[in-house]
Parts: sequence; C-alpha cells; structure tokens
Amino acid sequence: MNSAEMIYNFRSELGGFAQDAQGYEPTTDDILYFLNKSQLNFVKDNFSGINERREGFEQSQRLIDELRVLYVKDQEVATTYSGETKSGYYIDKALIPSDSMFVISTRSSVNYVQDPSAITNTVGQVRTIPSSTVSINLNVDNDFSQSDDIYSLLSDPFNTTKKTSPLTDINGDYINVYTDKTFFVDKIFINYIREPQKIQFIKGGNQDCELPDFVHTKIVEDAVNLLLLSLSKLSTNNNSN
Repeated sequence: MNSAEMIYNFRSELGGFAQDAQGYEPTTDDILYFLNKSQLNFVKDNFSGINERREGFEQSQRLIDELRVLYVKDQEVATTYSGETKSGYYIDKALIPSDSMFVISTRSSVNYVQDPSAITNTVGQVRTIPSSTVSINLNVDNDFSQSDDIYSLLSDPFNTTKKTSPLTDINGDYINVYTDKTFFVDKIFINYIREPQKIQFIKGGNQDCELPDFVHTKIVEDAVNLLLLSLSKLSTNNNSN
C-alpha cells in the first residue's frame, strides 16, 4: 500500500468499530500519527521478539524479510581518542549513527604496533601512526560487555581486551572500544536496524511505508487499535472526573 491507501484502509477499518470510536472522525494528521506509532511498535516488537512467534530478529527468515529494508550493514564510523580510562588501558569511541534504533554487532579496524610511543594520542581526534611505523592492521569482531563489568574484565588476564577481540560497551550515543598500549582502533563497522522513515501524506512529498507490503495490513490494524485504546482511556478519564 502507498500512504494514501493506508489512510483509506485505516478509515475503513475504523468504520467497523463505529460504536467503539464514539463517532470520532480522525483527521489525516491523526491517522498518520497512529500509523507511524504502529510502524515503530512493529519494528521494536519484531526485533525484540515481542510477537506471537516469540522470535527476535535473525531467529527466523520471516523476521529478516520483515525488517531487511531497515538493516544497515558495515556502516563505517571513525573513532576519536577519549583518553586513558584505567592504568594501561585506553578508549577509542565512535558515535552511533543518529538513525540507529538497535545496534546488532560491531567490528573494529585494529592497528597493532611494536612501538607504542609511535602512536599519536590526541584527545578528540583519531589516533594515528607515521607511515614508516611497523604495524599490523586487522578487522576483528568486538567483544561486547555490560558497562558494569568492563573494569573487572580489563583486570582479568584471561578476559581483558585484546587486539583480536577488543572489549566494547555502549555509553549514551557512543560505542567505546577499550585498548591497551599495543593497539588502537581508528574506525569501527556497525550493523544496526535504523529507524523507518515516517509515513507522510503531503502534496508533492509523500513518504510511503518502507516495510514490505505484506506487513502493511497489520500496521493499519494495529494503528486503529492504538486509536481505539486512546479513545477508551480518554473516555474512562472523563467519566471518572
């Protein structure tokens, strides 16, 4: 369905609940509000496994198909040096893309050097080494950890950060990559689910639902249910006053 068809089907679906709708005639802006809220709920629920199948993203081919248009793979993001976080350990951080809803996995571009003094460590900038410095560059999977566990892991020789599997955590809008004096990370590659574009119905600037056609009916039905739930809550509040 395009955006106009979704709006039409919303009105038709709502017509079957005339009594529950209490004669309410939603404007186009109202309908778009609930369609977009339903669309966001659909993405969140299906990624997290809050659905009738109790399956999350990548646990079934159907869910992959439902969200594939929102899947961004290997988005390259440069890091900036954040300083020493614990004696002998350092942080290179990368800003999570602004359209990200869920970070799925990350990899790091690791630069391993024999002479740590060759690394230029300037807070707020990408760390570098002279072209003449002997180094090894590796693209490796990161080892994600909860922030509460980072410092205990750094102190554990068996689980500390390594050039082959750097420890990472997420703090606010940033992914932190923890390094020791022998390596640094100049960029990371992020796989994530981005936010869907808002459904719009504007002359000369419509935005249709990006998700596959086979989920549009559910999005419309759930949008109508969201409206009916909102009306029910409003009626209950008015009657209690």
